Amino acid sequence: MNRILLILSVLMTLVVSSFAQTVRLQAPDVCEVGRRINVSYVVDTQDVEDIQVGEFPGFELLYGPSTSSQSSFQMVNGKTTHSSTITFTYVLLAEKEGDYTLPSASVKVNGKTIRSGTAAIQVLPSSGASQGASSGRGSASQNHRHADG
Repeated sequence: MNRILLILSVLMTLVVSSFAQTVRLQAPDVCEVGRRINVSYVVDTQDVEDIQVGEFPGFELLYGPSTSSQSSFQMVNGKTTHSSTITFTYVLLAEKEGDYTLPSASVKVNGKTIRSGTAAIQVLPSSGASQGASSGRGSASQNHRHADG
């Protein structure tokens, strides 16, 4: 009898969690030109069939999406909880200063499409630290070319 109650409890938890599917956009509010940022879309389920994300204006897409997943199951005093997420992360390089809107993602889960919100991000002028690093790399490659020639 206890085993049947446990199985029913787990099934109910899974059914309830399948209805609570959301997509959250995680990104910084501010960054600088020449800096890398991570933009993540977190889906509250493992059953993702497809993800579509629009363009990232003001940014160069360096890498992505990379995916990671997390799942947990707890049973405390006969009450079970289950949660699982999958995260799609994009690495972007801020190219131009200005105010931008990061796009929403469209995710297909169990044949149903759900969307994330968008996020505002402000790209500030470079503080100079990243410009120095860029010009240093450029100088090194120029010196390398002179050595070959």
